[in-house]
Amino acid sequence: MEREDSEVQHFIGMAHALTLSRKKLWHDQFPAGICSTQMCSRAKHCPVAKTCFSSHTATISWMKEGKPVHTGDNIKLITDGEQVHESNSY
Repeated sequence: MEREDSEVQHFIGMAHALTLSRKKLWHDQFPAGICSTQMCSRAKHCPVAKTCFSSHTATISWMKEGKPVHTGDNIKLITDGEQVHESNSY
């Protein structure tokens, strides 16, 4: 069986975005769309779900298949799972 790292890069990016926001390395910016809704099982068990679904604007996204998952003026940072890039660089 061969190992295929590209299959998990999307999830690594999600985890990296969440880690960045939890460590407050980027001035209290929040990841975009990790939980689909406030009522999904992940959000129900998350201690910061209320903050994520409040008036705070999501600003951190990640890559999937070489492209940012979220785009737009609100997204300021994009992680590829290892590095963080300004969103206007895409």
